[in-house]
Amino acid sequence: METLFTIECPGWYDPDLPLSYKFSYIIRADTTQENLIYIGSEMSPEPFNLPVGPKENNYTFNLTATISDAFGSYAEVDFKVRVRISFILTL
Repeated sequence: METLFTIECPGWYDPDLPLSYKFSYIIRADTTQENLIYIGSEMSPEPFNLPVGPKENNYTFNLTATISDAFGSYAEVDFKVRVRISFILTL
């Protein structure tokens, strides 16, 4: 069983349209390797899967949303997500 995640960034306004959205994550704090989820003009991409976070960090990692305008000015929001393995017991 896999969980599909959704993310959206409604309510952002900038007169310098169009806006573009980028969603990415970094699994390990000791690296800068960015994993791209989505880049495009939709504020809410299709549902997606995320990997299990590192156990040593309580299965938590950083996810970033970046919203850019037509001139390349941007706002960036970082937040932590926790993705754990769930076990399903069948009898």
